[in-house]
Amino acid sequence: MLSKDEHDIVKVAAELLKRELEEIAPTSPDEKPGKLVIYKFGSFIVKRAKERQVVNPAAGGMVTVPERTAVRFSASKTWLKSIGK
Repeated sequence: MLSKDEHDIVKVAAELLKRELEEIAPTSPDEKPGKLVIYKFGSFIVKRAKERQVVNPAAGGMVTVPERTAVRFSASKTWLKSIGK
């Protein structure tokens, strides 16, 4: 479990990374998403999440989640071996 300070640091780092990766995000729906590969560490991929309907658990009603861009991380096999997974 992360402390509040560690959580804040991770959140700031994720925002900075997302801002940098949005520069390589696709500009039209038929383009492939941007990708940043860090050798022996992993890949960061910018993906667009479509608008969708979800259930609000508090109220029980349907809510629309707007379209957004999200950063996904995929660890390299080398890095996973080094951490013992």
